[in-house]
Amino acid sequence: MGDGATAFSCSTLQAIGFAVTRVLEDLEHTENRRVYVSDFEASASEVVRAYAKAAGILNLGVTYYDVDQAVDAAREELFKDPLSLVAMGTLGLAAVVKPGAGADFKFEGLLDNELLKIPRLQIDEAIARIFQQDSKTG
Repeated sequence: MGDGATAFSCSTLQAIGFAVTRVLEDLEHTENRRVYVSDFEASASEVVRAYAKAAGILNLGVTYYDVDQAVDAAREELFKDPLSLVAMGTLGLAAVVKPGAGADFKFEGLLDNELLKIPRLQIDEAIARIFQQDSKTG
């Protein structure tokens, strides 16, 4: 969705679990407020490239489509079917890839990684970890 160039914050499940632990350990600084953490920021195109590299795929076909048109179609679908999970998912994805929607916590100056002592990763490292975990559970 979109042009694939808009950066957004990304977190692995491991980082989210670590963040929850750190929040509970540091209520003095985290109580009654939102906490923003991420492993890295990347665009959809960067995520696709990192995935293709880790998976050994040489040419991964990608189709781009207009965010605003997707949002309009999803809203229309929700008026028809308020329980449409596809429409809800489309709106959730649009909130991540629409420029200016605030999904890049680092760019917005919101990151709490330093406060919570949560390390950052590079995208290739995070994707490689996902593949390593899959090979252990698969």
